[in-house]
Amino acid sequence: MKNSILKTALLFSVLLCGSDLFAQEKDPVLLTVDGQSITLSEFEAVYKKNNRDEVV
Repeated sequence: MKNSILKTALLFSVLLCGSDLFAQEKDPVLLTVDGQSITLSEFEAVYKKNNRDEVV
């Protein structure tokens, strides 16, 4: 009985963690500088950090 509960809990946790992998959206690469890819979210974060006083 205890072994069955443990297996069920383990299966549930694996399924729960695995679903997060498929739920992620791909972040598009905006540009490449010297072989390093810059994603859209990374560019937006730096832009907003450096332009806090501007209305975006």
